[in-house]
Amino acid sequence: MKKKKQLINQKKALQDRQLFLKKAFKNLKEITNSYDNWIKSPEFIEILDEKFDEFLDNIYKARYFTYLSIGSDLENVSPDVSFSEIMFLDLVETLYSMAQYIDRFIRHQKLLRKMKENVNPGNVKLMRYLLQIIETDNNNILREINTIQNRIDIFNRVMDLM
Repeated sequence: MKKKKQLINQKKALQDRQLFLKKAFKNLKEITNSYDNWIKSPEFIEILDEKFDEFLDNIYKARYFTYLSIGSDLENVSPDVSFSEIMFLDLVETLYSMAQYIDRFIRHQKLLRKMKENVNPGNVKLMRYLLQIIETDNNNILREINTIQNRIDIFNRVMDLM
């Protein structure tokens, strides 16, 4: 009886994982497709922050259900769990870590923009520095988002779990 309940719980966790992954991937696709348009907007960082928070929340939930689907204990994984599932957990864990990194970049970008608003316009060197750092961070954020998308694309081409 216990084994049957575990299988039902595992099946439910896999369904929930798929649900949140689909939402996360939809969020990510919207971000990658809209990034170039958003960056032209004065509200760019606020729009990106809101959309990326949705992605981060969904990938976090997918991560949670991925752990549940394998029994929540990586050191004592049931022999019933395939190596592909363990690799999938690694993918989701990697995506979540990368998303946290990007989220920190976005928060840093918001701080830089506030600093730019408050800096004395006569301080040309500081203003130039802030403008260059903001532009560099914009490029870094896009590069990291594309890295996440590439990782997903590679996994989709090679594995059959999504």
